[in-house]
Amino acid sequence: MRHSRERPLIMADDADSQRERASATAVQNLEMEGWLRKALERRELALHYQPQVELDSGRIVGVEALLRWQHSILGKASPAELIPLAERAGLISLLGEWMIRVACTQVQSWRNLGLPLLRVAVNLPSRQFVDAELAKVIAQILRETKLRPDFLELEITESLLVKEEVIDTLRALKRLGVRLAINDFGADYANLRHWRQVSLDRLKIDRSFVREIGEETDEQPIAAAIIAMARSLRLGVIADGVETAMQFAFLRSLRCDEIQGDWFGPPRPAEQFAALLGNYRKSRHFQ
Repeated sequence: MRHSRERPLIMADDADSQRERASATAVQNLEMEGWLRKALERRELALHYQPQVELDSGRIVGVEALLRWQHSILGKASPAELIPLAERAGLISLLGEWMIRVACTQVQSWRNLGLPLLRVAVNLPSRQFVDAELAKVIAQILRETKLRPDFLELEITESLLVKEEVIDTLRALKRLGVRLAINDFGADYANLRHWRQVSLDRLKIDRSFVREIGEETDEQPIAAAIIAMARSLRLGVIADGVETAMQFAFLRSLRCDEIQGDWFGPPRPAEQFAALLGNYRKSRHFQ
């Protein structure tokens, strides 16, 4: 009987601890949302750039712009942490517009320095594509930065293709001339019939399939099947997360169009990436 009388006390203590943890988490989230607002105002956020390399020529033909935030207290915050914060704080549209503007401005400034004009890929938050004004905002940014629309590529998830309001936005972007790529292909699912509603440009193989290349798994035939499907649909294909010589060799044997990953270099700040482009320009890669 003594045990049964003590048990509710223990449960009450656990409940109090859970409430305290939930309260502390809520306070921390509010603080982080406030920090993010200030980061946008003070321009503390940055984009880092990772090369996308054409396998046939070895040329850097594009970059992906990746969001970074170095906070004095939090340290480095990843996009996986930043995007939910921005959504809760009602800043998602502002953040997405900032990413597009900075990426387009940067690519055009590299061109003004005499460096090659590269395609820039931006992985916008999914919720942004529900905004009916997105195409108008991007059109204005392209006019201001003087970047050709076909040098901007927006990455989307497969699941977005089943939403009618998103289809309208994607069609407007295609009429504008912006490129569209399915990001992390194979990690999600959308019926192929939805693809017919939008003129996609290419598929990006999810890094989870690339990571296992060379291991005794089923991922190698999946990567090969995705490349074959892209060929049959006349879509370009890029593999993300390439980190080893074996992965590189396997993808090249399948005639994958492009690769991205630490095998060719990690994401770099803009000034470091400009130096990389300068070195490539001096080599045979841009001949």
